[in-house]
Amino acid sequence: TDLKNCPEWSSAETFQRFYKGFLDWDLELGGGVRPPDHAFWFTMRDAVNFGVDEHFGLITRCDEPKCKITSPGFEPFTYE
Repeated sequence: TDLKNCPEWSSAETFQRFYKGFLDWDLELGGGVRPPDHAFWFTMRDAVNFGVDEHFGLITRCDEPKCKITSPGFEPFTYE
């Protein structure tokens, strides 16, 4: 798609801002609509669906100890 030509679309800053917005959402929908009881992030890790890489996850793969969104200097615990 044309989004591949937009570096901001897939930047770490955009991902972090979008995820923060999700975390900050009070679940209100407005317009008198009853809000949901629960909301879930789409996926915890990146995935491949029908041969297409999807990078929506907070981690790149199941055994990755470091989240894509971290504070400067953050070092995850090592399991070795």
